[in-house]
Amino acid sequence: MPRGTGASMIRRWLLPVTISLLLLVPLSPSDAASPGFAATEGQEFSGQVGVALIPCKKEGELFNCGALPSTLSAEIEWGDGIADMVQATKGACKETTCDYAVTGTHIYAEEGSYDVAFTVSNPFGVPNPLKGSATADVADAALTNPAATSGLAGSEGDSGSYHLMSFADSNPGATPGDFTAVIDWGDGSSASAGTVTASAGGFAVSASHLYAEEGTYPATVRVNDVGGQSAVATVQIAVADASLTATPAGPLTATARIPAAFALARFSDADPLGVASDYSAIVEWGDGTASTGTVTAGQSGAFDVAAAHDYTTQGIYSVGVRITDAAFTSVRVATTVTVRGPTSGTATSGNGAGKVTGSGGAPGVRCVVPKLKGKKLAPARRLLERHHCTLGKVKHKRRAGAKRGVVLSQAPKAGSHLREGSRVSVVIAASKP
Repeated sequence: MPRGTGASMIRRWLLPVTISLLLLVPLSPSDAASPGFAATEGQEFSGQVGVALIPCKKEGELFNCGALPSTLSAEIEWGDGIADMVQATKGACKETTCDYAVTGTHIYAEEGSYDVAFTVSNPFGVPNPLKGSATADVADAALTNPAATSGLAGSEGDSGSYHLMSFADSNPGATPGDFTAVIDWGDGSSASAGTVTASAGGFAVSASHLYAEEGTYPATVRVNDVGGQSAVATVQIAVADASLTATPAGPLTATARIPAAFALARFSDADPLGVASDYSAIVEWGDGTASTGTVTAGQSGAFDVAAAHDYTTQGIYSVGVRITDAAFTSVRVATTVTVRGPTSGTATSGNGAGKVTGSGGAPGVRCVVPKLKGKKLAPARRLLERHHCTLGKVKHKRRAGAKRGVVLSQAPKAGSHLREGSRVSVVIAASKP
């Protein structure tokens, strides 16, 4: 046998056998990367995660793709700690491979980017399953149905609590802790944080604020969630002027024709920011006259109203005090003043001073004689009437240098205290002959 002839024959015999054995082994799948998919937090994703290219079975000189089953078992690791067993479904086949779509259903609790891995089993039992990867881009769920609360009302100076707005989140797994709220109260004050709580169908925003003055304010509420979504609502808040509460002093007493100062009322304002200059007071004295009162700060945040008055006639007078603030909110209270006649030794108002000459029980109204000298007759008569006196005899007398028609003298003298209606006689300067 020629050298090498036997070896060549052995190689020619073994080669077909070796090739046939190799062709009976299916091609092994290789790792694959898919472009990825999109989802939204809290909402169910259902779809394709990736595609596995599974090689067909080699039989003789041909690839038998029909030998591959319609589905293969697969596993998806969603990247958030959860894995699911799924089915990979056979799709289009080429000459040597078939596409298997790996699909699944999953809900991501939070937005973000997740690394997803999937594994498809080898249909021919070779222990090297296909491994693939994809990226899940999970978007933040939108905030929906922002609704401002209507009909909100408060009172100036009161730190009221307001239910400002409601909203919903497309993520059914959202909790109040996922949100922050900031309120611009519309009065120039600094913005403040609100409180987000769960409510029917979604969430609610509430907060407290103190408005210093009455008016209608547009408050803007902005809600932000941890994923970057936001919702905005503007609510109108009607702030009323704070109420006034007053208590009258009294009953009070005074003496006729003697000016007296009266502490008339004490009041408080529901607005704790009020100051004395915010208020005015009008006093109706019950005798047909009125005057302004003085408002001063009192104790414990209250205010006092005082005023002075000179009653000319004894009696019991109903006195009204109306207190008004800068926004024209007012309150009225009433009290009484009992006016007595002057007693002996009491100095009285008018054009002179004197003493009560009567004695005994409670004095009546007295004629306190005014000074008439230098006055014309008509003004002298009116002045006497105001002092509860009556014009008596009128005599005329010529006097050098005297102005015609003026009172030269009177009797009784000015300052005398007489019975009411007592007559006062006068001497009038006569004209020249």
